[in-house]
Amino acid sequence: MSWTTHELLLRDQRRYRTYQNAHQAMNAALGRVLTAFGYQLAPFGSGGAWLVTGRPSRGTGAGQ
Repeated sequence: MSWTTHELLLRDQRRYRTYQNAHQAMNAALGRVLTAFGYQLAPFGSGGAWLVTGRPSRGTGAGQ
């Protein structure tokens, strides 16, 4: 799982660093939310994406 924004923002060199920081922050937040819901995750690639490696544990109460 990964968060991203429109590809056109990548081409705007004036805002690239802002985009990159937002991308990292949103992917980190996505990882925390998925973990809170009980999913097992592994980092994937260099962009901060997450590979979901397991289903939520039963009985965690997450997402109910």
